[in-house]
Amino acid sequence: MLDGVDENILKVLSTSKKSSEIAKEIGVSKPTVVAHLKKLEGLGLVKKEGGRPQTKYRIA
Repeated sequence: MLDGVDENILKVLSTSKKSSEIAKEIGVSKPTVVAHLKKLEGLGLVKKEGGRPQTKYRIA
């Protein structure tokens, strides 16, 4: 089940973004965003691109 943070993340992912960019846009901490991105990735809703330190996320 998706919560408000999950929904906000999905709304801002019209283009690929880093977790720090997402956190800034939706006004929550980067660790919170990362936890939600892992959840969304596990649900098949988000895909990870690249690797550290330039990891970006996009809608699957």
